[in-house]
Amino acid sequence: MDPKRTPCTGHNALKPMDLLWTYLGRADYGSVLETQRSLRAAVISGDAPGGLLLLEHPPTITIGRHGEKKNVLAAPQVLSRAGFGVHHIERGGDVTYHGPGQLVGYPVMPVTGGVHRFVMSLGEAAQKTLADLGIDATWDDHRPGLWTKQGKIAAVGLHVSRSVAIHGIALNVDPDLTHYQHIVPCGFATGSVTSIRALLGAAPDLAEVADRFAAHFTPPGPPLATLRLSVEDFFARQSSVRPPDFADS
Repeated sequence: MDPKRTPCTGHNALKPMDLLWTYLGRADYGSVLETQRSLRAAVISGDAPGGLLLLEHPPTITIGRHGEKKNVLAAPQVLSRAGFGVHHIERGGDVTYHGPGQLVGYPVMPVTGGVHRFVMSLGEAAQKTLADLGIDATWDDHRPGLWTKQGKIAAVGLHVSRSVAIHGIALNVDPDLTHYQHIVPCGFATGSVTSIRALLGAAPDLAEVADRFAAHFTPPGPPLATLRLSVEDFFARQSSVRPPDFADS
């Protein structure tokens, strides 16, 4: 399905407390990062409502502001030949991987209820999404993220400026788990990484998982009505912020 033509509901006028979201499909990491930053600036200035971006990336390694280069195990030329992008970014945490088959959620929106509670709301949405599929996962404060008995299945990392977030959560649906051999995930040398496919032997379509995640995402504060929009409609409501570049599937 062309992510630019994703069917949606709710073309009616926005209510004051709508939570807008859209599914982008596969999009370039650097371009999405610039979109997040531009959208946050528009939210801070009051020119845009923001919302939740759900998508997947081409193979990408990100290094957070507390990240250590030693946790990227592969040489730059090896990563380049394998088609990996590498980005130093402002979120907390260490080194993470993004790639096809991993659902990424970026809540570019005001943080209510405190940063920790907001982070937990992302984790709870992923936890409920996994429970829908029969997977039991628990949050670990010492190794932030969602863990199953077979390993870590979701990672969370935010950057908040002037009370508005960028970055977010990554949930392993059906990624190539061998790609994790290039890093020490989140800087933890112990503990394996898993996915929905690894646990169940099959995985739902990423767009279906996005639907479930958005339905379960409940940020702290007054209840929000969740409104799914096409990519065009979502960005039409975000002042002059442009959508990111899409990547080849």
